[in-house]
Amino acid sequence: MILNLKHITMSENLFKILILGQELSEEQMQDIPNPRAELHLHVATKNAQVGAVGGLFLLGPALALARGPRSAAAVRNTALKTAKAMTAVLVPLAPILTEARLASGAGAAEGEEDKDAVYDRSYRLRKNAGQMRTDRCAYAGGLLGAIGSAATGGRVLPGLLVGFASGTVAAGIYGNSPMFKKSDGEEED
Repeated sequence: MILNLKHITMSENLFKILILGQELSEEQMQDIPNPRAELHLHVATKNAQVGAVGGLFLLGPALALARGPRSAAAVRNTALKTAKAMTAVLVPLAPILTEARLASGAGAAEGEEDKDAVYDRSYRLRKNAGQMRTDRCAYAGGLLGAIGSAATGGRVLPGLLVGFASGTVAAGIYGNSPMFKKSDGEEED
């Protein structure tokens, strides 16, 4: 099945859980009018996170330090360029990767139809509070970074990338820190 972009809108329930961080009833969780679109959004977001975090904090600085010059400005500039390039390549690859995985039958249980596998994956993503929090923090960080950069006379894209990556990393730290766990192993809200 090819993704038809004409009729895709973010459902109210996805908006509530992903953007607003609201808790949903089980009935609302199960109401997924466009599961394939939600899966594509998830993979595109993950690819953007890999590009931004990998470029800014890992590959970019490593390239700058290996190639030289080894100044803070050179590391910063190389990290931003690498993050831009990685994100520009990885985000458009998201639908191709998603559809290729679905076509291969990976992720589907024995005898499970493609449509059911897509719905099940979208439902499990909604139920994963840590995943929703990570994506929400990335979006919020990107928005704040873009606004902050524009407000100070800077370029919007670097602010967006730094904010997006920082939100992703902050959510990862929050979700994996014992400081934010309740005594019974559940995360605090």
